[in-house]
Amino acid sequence: MQAAQNGGTINIADLGLGSAEDIIEQMDHAEQEIENIENDDYEKRLQEEKEASKQRDLEKEERHRRENKRAPHLTNLHEEKQSS
Repeated sequence: MQAAQNGGTINIADLGLGSAEDIIEQMDHAEQEIENIENDDYEKRLQEEKEASKQRDLEKEERHRRENKRAPHLTNLHEEKQSS
């Protein structure tokens, strides 16, 4: 660490992390694990969204089926207290 503070070079072997090949292998393994986790999360979220979408469609269809089509569809958009 003193070499880095003095502007020198750092020897990987001095860090006690193993050889450069070992470090590269560990990094590749960690990267693959991260990708697997991200893909699994994506697949899980995608499946949950599909299920939620199906549920919303079923609820919408049920509301539409229960709706009285002969009932008037009036809505007062600008309610005035003086008019009522």
